[in-house]
Amino acid sequence: MPTAAHDAPPGQLATFRARFYARRKAFVTVRIFDTLDALRAYAATHDMTSSIGRNYWALSVTWTRHRPTRYGFRLTPDHGEILLCRSHLGVGLLSHECTHSTFGWAERQRLQPARVAGHSVVPADEEDFCRALGGLLSAVVRGLQRHRLLLRG
Repeated sequence: MPTAAHDAPPGQLATFRARFYARRKAFVTVRIFDTLDALRAYAATHDMTSSIGRNYWALSVTWTRHRPTRYGFRLTPDHGEILLCRSHLGVGLLSHECTHSTFGWAERQRLQPARVAGHSVVPADEEDFCRALGGLLSAVVRGLQRHRLLLRG
């Protein structure tokens, strides 16, 4: 993973971390590319697109990583990456990719955010999922604004 500006992949305009909850460690790395070709080249180089072909404008990849500690292995707070293109930063696409990432987070949390058919009561897992999604989407929008890639509204 690139760590400095000179290590950035070709065509990458910005990168930042976005958290699901402001005061918790879990995050995704958000990368914004100048062109779709640059985004797709990065995704292909990192083997992220084996099942989706080349007809995409953004991508969310989730993973689970462990690191060794003296007590065994521990999950890292890194939940994956969201890849975006400057020309495709609409609300629908941002919420779509953040939802993919939040499903990955929910799986790691062992949440089951689906409602039981016919019940109107919102389960606690659904509420946790929605809060995490809202937190992640807000963090992505703030990051894009901070890098002047999205106007403040």
